[in-house]
Amino acid sequence: MRKPIMFGLIVLAAVAASQASATELGVYEGAGCTGAQRIPGFNQWLGKPVARSLDFIASQTFANMVQELGWEATCWQKANLGIRMTFAVPMLTNEPTVSLARGAAGDYDEYYTQVGEILMKHGWSDAILRVGWEFNGGWYKWAAKKDPTSWVTYFQRIVTRLRATPGNHFMIDWNPSIFVQQIPPDQVYPGDQYVDVIGIDVYDQYWGPANVQASPQLRWKAFLSESHGLDWVVSFAKEHKKPISVPEWGVATRADGHGGGDNPYFVEQMAAWFQANNVRYQNYFDFNMKNMEFKISNGQFPESAAAFKRIFGK
Repeated sequence: MRKPIMFGLIVLAAVAASQASATELGVYEGAGCTGAQRIPGFNQWLGKPVARSLDFIASQTFANMVQELGWEATCWQKANLGIRMTFAVPMLTNEPTVSLARGAAGDYDEYYTQVGEILMKHGWSDAILRVGWEFNGGWYKWAAKKDPTSWVTYFQRIVTRLRATPGNHFMIDWNPSIFVQQIPPDQVYPGDQYVDVIGIDVYDQYWGPANVQASPQLRWKAFLSESHGLDWVVSFAKEHKKPISVPEWGVATRADGHGGGDNPYFVEQMAAWFQANNVRYQNYFDFNMKNMEFKISNGQFPESAAAFKRIFGK
């Protein structure tokens, strides 16, 4: 009777291992050549090489977007790190006259043709592209709440242009931020034919009730169960038969006090969630910004770093 039990344990262990390896581990270390140069250091800290990295295409002007992408794509190509790439593709720039309506009308089509051509030229034919990421929030100019109908049409136009690039194998990541924010993200879903991966960005930061904010366990429950949280993305992805991604995630300290700080519980729960669900890839945001700190590899989050290395490292 013992042999079937042992066989079952072996099978379960093999399934767990295959699930863990199925989720690509990625990291963000900075833009272009700076980020590429830092990847080996992160690999050394972690004890093994990451499979993927992330970069953000510039959005000052459309001309600048194309020019900077050429620099970024070249940097990652020359670094020859043996990794795959995710690029965050802006839908609008900081130019005062741009709009979602103009995008929907085709005014910016040529630039996305150039984006596709540049990626192909520099060897990124299999890049995952986060078109208009975190669109349900209000912090980017392409916020969907401003004009939901135009947002959907414009997203479809961009994807059509990118996929028209000869020889490409791009994957399109439709990528809201966690929770409703300004608009429920499913209100601007562009259709299954325009989406390959359903993403969600998750940081250990919270603006809800004080007792939830103060408790890692209650915050995690909120991340799962609040409207358009992690439970929602699992259900939505299954409904549309798409894999899940987490293009950005991390522990967080914020100047406004809404970050969870050094929280190994969050790292452990995210890792378990990756394994339990059909997560295609994940990128840890190992980078500090003004008034927000996420970097895990520099000693500022020692308990979280220990959990991260134990789970994802050698």
